[in-house]
Amino acid sequence: MITPTYDEAIIENIEQSVIERTKDHVFTVEFDGDNYNAVYPEPLAELHSGWLDEFSAWSAIMRDRLAQPFGKRWAIENPLECAKCLWSALGNTPVSDDNETEEDFLHFESGTDCHDIWHWFEDEFNVSVARDLMNLK
Repeated sequence: MITPTYDEAIIENIEQSVIERTKDHVFTVEFDGDNYNAVYPEPLAELHSGWLDEFSAWSAIMRDRLAQPFGKRWAIENPLECAKCLWSALGNTPVSDDNETEEDFLHFESGTDCHDIWHWFEDEFNVSVARDLMNLK
């Protein structure tokens, strides 16, 4: 289950004209020398926050983007960069002999078949797990 981290009243009050006006805004992560900042499109700017590591910033963006009704109206600035960061973290998630996660990962609960997560990566980021993510160092 995804737990929203936003003020639902803010999300419900976003007018279509605001969404249209900001359609070129993006979700991204910026490093300021100390923190990784999760940067949200203008209508969701209150969700902007700093994290000590890149994975935490991207995972916050993905959690909030997936949890709120208009999240997918705005793109991720560099989807491959985001996918690589999240994929790297997935590599640290314990997996059972049945190829199921033994811990929660992003919005996937413990016990999720890894192939389901791999398909999500391909669909969400328009990447090939085999070509773009498997050989990361």
